[in-house]
Amino acid sequence: MKQKTTLVLFLVSILLVGTANLQARPKRGEGGPGKEILEKLDLTKEQKEKQKSIREETRSKMKALHEKARELQEKITQAFMNNASEEEVRGLHKQRQALHQEMGDLKFEKKLSILRTLTPEQRKKFLELKGAGKHRRWGHGSPDEDGD
Repeated sequence: MKQKTTLVLFLVSILLVGTANLQARPKRGEGGPGKEILEKLDLTKEQKEKQKSIREETRSKMKALHEKARELQEKITQAFMNNASEEEVRGLHKQRQALHQEMGDLKFEKKLSILRTLTPEQRKKFLELKGAGKHRRWGHGSPDEDGD
C-alpha cells in the first residue's frame, strides 16, 4: 500500500510540474522579452526573414517533440494506473528527461542562430537591453521566445 501511495504522489507531482511549466510560458504570438528587444534593433528585411525562418523551423521541430512528450506522459500515467514495476516507470521517466533535454538543446540552438543573424553592434545593443530588463542571465528568456 505504501508503494502505491508513493507512486500516486509521484504521478501527481509530475502532472503539477508539467502544468506549471505550461502556464509559465508566453502564449503563441505574445512573444517574450527577447522578441521585444529585437524589435528595437532596426533589423534589416533579410535579418527579419532569416529569424522568422529560424523560428518556424524550430517551432515545427518543437511541436513534434511536444507530441512525443504528451504520448510519453500518457504512457507514464498508464503505467501508474496499471501498477507497472518501478523499473518500467523509471525507464519511462528517463525517456521523458531525455526528451526535455532535447527540447532545451533545441531552444538554445535557436537562441544562438538568432544571435548569429545580428551584427556585432546589434548583438551588443541586444545584450545591453536584455541586461537592463528583468531577465539578466544568459539563457533566461530568449532572443525571440514565442512559446516554443
